[in-house]
Amino acid sequence: MATDHVAKLEKAHDQLVAQRRSLAEALAAGYQRGETERQMKLFRSIQGTLADIQEAILDERRRAPQSRRRPKEARFRIFRTEHREKQKSLPMTRLAASWALLVIWGMANGSYSLESGFAIA
Repeated sequence: MATDHVAKLEKAHDQLVAQRRSLAEALAAGYQRGETERQMKLFRSIQGTLADIQEAILDERRRAPQSRRRPKEARFRIFRTEHREKQKSLPMTRLAASWALLVIWGMANGSYSLESGFAIA
């Protein structure tokens, strides 16, 4: 049911976009006293109506009954949250990895042993 309303709004949006494009062509053709001012006023009116229609489409989609599957935006929102949590622990992971590389390098170099640690010369 809500998808019918959205489809009608999208069709109206497409028609207004076509009108706006034809007005842009007419405005680009050159100045004609009286006619150009009328076209500019109509262009601004169409632009405002397009914004209103876009808002109505978003409202209709919000009001649509939710399916069992989460909307795409919600899935990405959860991913972003999980990603942030991973980023918080990332500096410690980098520290551990750096320490491990330092120990491996020290063992290969002969300046680190498991019993005494790093030998400072």
